[in-house]
Amino acid sequence: MQHFINIQTCPAKIIKELIDRSNYWKSVTNQGPCNKILHNKTIGMIFEKPSTRTRIAFEVAITKLGGTSLFLNSKDLQLSRNEPIKDTARVLNSYLDGLVIRTYKHDVLDEFIKYSNIPIINGLSEQEHPCQTIADLLTMQELLGNLAGKKIVFVGRYNNVSHSLMMGSLKMGMTFALLIPTNDCPNTTVLEQAQEIAKNNNGNLLITQDIKEALTESSIIYTDVWQSMGDETQLNRINLMCYQINSNLLKQAEKDIKVMHCLPAKRNEEITDEVLESHQKTIFQQADNKLYSHMAILEKFVHLTN
Repeated sequence: MQHFINIQTCPAKIIKELIDRSNYWKSVTNQGPCNKILHNKTIGMIFEKPSTRTRIAFEVAITKLGGTSLFLNSKDLQLSRNEPIKDTARVLNSYLDGLVIRTYKHDVLDEFIKYSNIPIINGLSEQEHPCQTIADLLTMQELLGNLAGKKIVFVGRYNNVSHSLMMGSLKMGMTFALLIPTNDCPNTTVLEQAQEIAKNNNGNLLITQDIKEALTESSIIYTDVWQSMGDETQLNRINLMCYQINSNLLKQAEKDIKVMHCLPAKRNEEITDEVLESHQKTIFQQADNKLYSHMAILEKFVHLTN
């Protein structure tokens, strides 16, 4: 049984395949009706966190591929009354052909995998956002062509999005620069794993607080909200303002640098309204690509697994 849980352990070959299939589904979808490869299949979606893009993209992707989506609000399930995950998982095995889970705790995914005989897809956890990374890599490929040797800089706070993006970019042979506060740096284990991935794929990892060093020869600058859903940490936003993507920061970057943001954005916090609007074409291209990357993920981990 194959599951899609994280980018860190997903082979580079599979990531490249998902990017290629995402591109295929984008071309086919824009030309007309799609192959109904999920005909007679029902995909459940358990979402503990609110979602716009991930939820809608998965529901539309399932529909376009001929399947049926079943949205399961976690508050409406017996899980909210402390039913063990193993009991819920065993029941859903009987009803569903696959399950997308968006959860606060990554351990929830591990528990479902342990007791499930259907494919599990990580729609977001506090550790990784693998589906987002496939859409991001597709977008970067559309913008830059061959990704190997290109440089991307992530600005802001290290989180699940930047973790998945770091691992995915390094597996594509890119240089990945983290321009983040020192207290947000990945732990030693993660850094060792990232360095090993970079070594095996001709990538390069840079972690710095030097803006000029991070931006030099970067083709893409990427950011995300400073405070994720469920993160109750009190932020010192004044100290974070030097990590805001604004016109002054972009003056230090390459002239043709592309700005990416996975959305939702907190305008005038991690990115100014002016910059987001001037780069909205790329940012909403990125959002649009979630549909096609989700189609590729469903094809790989639901259609081809069952």
